[in-house]
Amino acid sequence: HGGDAPSTGLVRDPVCGMSVDPHETKHRAYHDGVPYYFCSDGCQTKFVADPRRYLDDKPQLFFNDTATTEIYTCPMHPE
Repeated sequence: HGGDAPSTGLVRDPVCGMSVDPHETKHRAYHDGVPYYFCSDGCQTKFVADPRRYLDDKPQLFFNDTATTEIYTCPMHPE
């Protein structure tokens, strides 16, 4: 999730776990020089208030969830 994102990959919102396109979202924040991407202003606000709550020592991995047919909507998303 952190760092430069692959041009075709999605990253995981560290607050809610939703898939986010880092090239399309306007919700982003930096922590310790690493960019993090969010599905909504609500998730970004929560992260900025307490980033350590949403981070762990595990590496943040990029993923592509195109194989799944499930659609997840973040409860913080306004639409």
